[in-house]
Amino acid sequence: MIPNEKILQCIYNINTLIGNIQSVNVELEKLNIKSDTPCHDDLTRYSYLKICTFLDEIVILNSIAKEDLHLRDIMASIKPLMLIASKYEKGFRQARDSMLAHLNRDKSGNFKPAWLQLKSMKLPRGAQEMNLIYGSLDLIRVIFIDLYRDEFREFHKSIVEEVQRESQYFIYSIEPALDFNLVIDEVEKRLKEKGLIDSRTNFRMKFAPLEEGVAVS
Repeated sequence: MIPNEKILQCIYNINTLIGNIQSVNVELEKLNIKSDTPCHDDLTRYSYLKICTFLDEIVILNSIAKEDLHLRDIMASIKPLMLIASKYEKGFRQARDSMLAHLNRDKSGNFKPAWLQLKSMKLPRGAQEMNLIYGSLDLIRVIFIDLYRDEFREFHKSIVEEVQRESQYFIYSIEPALDFNLVIDEVEKRLKEKGLIDSRTNFRMKFAPLEEGVAVS
């Protein structure tokens, strides 16, 4: 039986999304990046976006399953795994919108602080919860790949070949090398001409990147 190509497209996206999450988590462990660091927090929040996209793929699969008995049986079988992530779905989607896609704003540009939008939403609060979610999504990924093994292998191969073929037409930057020092000098000149900073100000020292905890004088 040749499965609906839309199913293989969903499996491809799920494999890409969850495979990426797992790869990132492996690198975090290798680098010994602790869970209470900005880097770890940022990558965890970015995983919310990927999980939302994963859930979108599941919606498509559920739609296809209405006419596909084999897929319907799979969706029914993985439901216990889906329940682990789906109970956080509203929180993930709100976090994606309020913190990632439109920081502290709604889609119309109005200021809507994320901390107010999220206060009644359920989100995982620790590494144990997140790891449970990651594990459930990864198992779903593996189940789909296993149950469509031969078809997905061929589909994946065709995608790789297409990307290699089409990548030769990608447009890469042909901009000349930029001397950033000249840009800084121009900005300094304009700020001083408009009286926004004192003409005697050491511009580069005043606006140098600050170390954490250093106050602006």
